[in-house]
Amino acid sequence: MAIVHDRVVLQGNADAVEFCPRSPLLAAATYTLLQEPQPRRLGSITLFQVHQQQAEDQRPSLRQLHRVETSGVFDIKWRPGSGDGAVPACLAQAGSDGSIGLYCLDDGGTDNGMTLKEAQTKPASSCMCLSLEWDPFPINSSHSRIVISHSDGSLSTVRLDQGSLELDQTWQAHDFELWTTTFDFWKPSVVYSGADDCHFCVWDLREDLQMPVYRNRRAHRMGVCCVQSNPLCEHVLVTGSYDETIRLWDSRMLQNPVLEAELGLGGGVWKVKWHPKNGKLLLAACMHNGFAILHANSLEVKVLEEYKGHKSLAYGADWYRGKSKNRVEMKDHQEQTHLGCQSEAEVVSRDILSPSLVATCSFYDSALHLWEPRTCLDH
Repeated sequence: MAIVHDRVVLQGNADAVEFCPRSPLLAAATYTLLQEPQPRRLGSITLFQVHQQQAEDQRPSLRQLHRVETSGVFDIKWRPGSGDGAVPACLAQAGSDGSIGLYCLDDGGTDNGMTLKEAQTKPASSCMCLSLEWDPFPINSSHSRIVISHSDGSLSTVRLDQGSLELDQTWQAHDFELWTTTFDFWKPSVVYSGADDCHFCVWDLREDLQMPVYRNRRAHRMGVCCVQSNPLCEHVLVTGSYDETIRLWDSRMLQNPVLEAELGLGGGVWKVKWHPKNGKLLLAACMHNGFAILHANSLEVKVLEEYKGHKSLAYGADWYRGKSKNRVEMKDHQEQTHLGCQSEAEVVSRDILSPSLVATCSFYDSALHLWEPRTCLDH
């Protein structure tokens, strides 16, 4: 059973949570549709500090630092940043008004701590922005790239160049709502996408974008909601779908990725996140069936633990990405090597905050939970 540390109620329907990659900060986003004569989509982004008490018997807690009112938010992502601080933390927002918003961290000279300062907003489409992802390897603090999916089935790339957002290219990728897109962590010129047309696609940004490098129409029986490239294991890719199934792929041949394993999770798989320090662990938001911690290898995907603490649609989920201390060896090293993981994945980091700390949110009850799965300590 999971160890629950804190629970918070947000002001709005909660749909996305993201830990800052370089500090114990957490952003949570909401989307609320107001049914009026002229429907309005409202949202917010709330910044929390993950606070650890000094006493050993005190659990981590969430302390609200700042809240930004905005259009309805479908997705938020922190820029990966760099270990030397040359690429500072920056949060991107996919807005229901078709815009991309950028927020930077600012101490504001106040005693309350960090705030989110709006840096720029750029119209990206006349349709809603549904998901986004940063290029995993920004050139520097002035040059980054974002891929965005839209409700009309199109994809866009936007460049952050010398502090200014510029629309790079847009193409029609799917026939219906394009729920998810991401870069391949190992090949940033490659983009993945999944949509309500049940198609999973692979795109090469160096090629003609009239056609994908690969399109799968059969593996998913319903809309494709999420896709994630494994940042620790090259060639490993995971997709999730409304058909309640998660699928593990080997992308060694982009023209024909191999479906290696799949598992039914009893609820539409809306979000998946690889553990930042263990390339075998997955966190999944399963909509009507809560959240699950999964163990994935080249032969199978299995459930290690479930979290049913939420009372509404399980939407947002993320792992804590804190700085590491006191390395300890991982178990099953041979299996990790078989997956092709890089050497950094051979350790699990111990921190003041647990490396397996999880934040999740659910939609209609506006709930944000901070918890820790017990099983991760053994894998």
